[in-house]
Amino acid sequence: MSFEEYLKAIKNKVYNKVATDDALESRKYLRGLGKDPKLDLLQHYHGSKNLSKIAPGFAGKAAVLGLGLGKEIVNSVNQSSNAGFSMDDMGANLMGVLGIPLDVASSQNIFNHTETADNIKGYGQGDIRKVANKFNIFDIYDELMGR
Repeated sequence: MSFEEYLKAIKNKVYNKVATDDALESRKYLRGLGKDPKLDLLQHYHGSKNLSKIAPGFAGKAAVLGLGLGKEIVNSVNQSSNAGFSMDDMGANLMGVLGIPLDVASSQNIFNHTETADNIKGYGQGDIRKVANKFNIFDIYDELMGR
């Protein structure tokens, strides 16, 4: 096994444990409720949520958000990929870092993309206004309080 293959195997093993396994389980659960969540957004949510558990406190949460931000910056400059800087991904990261429960995040429609076919590459993937509207603190509070 080459060093590159070894690193890829470790990445896949760790990434699956940190993000993908929980995301697949959540997608199955939410689909059972009649929703159509996007797996990549669930991966951002769970990856950030799980990393925040091992990096507690304000500094840990800031570091996890910084990691997500760094990933999006890399996406925006990597013109060989079919990706860009995604506000949708950052919204899911933020919900995960804040520890917002899955049902509450889903009720805010955080697991669905705001981008259109013409803005999926480069800077500006997703609509920042639409993503920001998903963070109505009063709606989230009501959901958390069961109202």
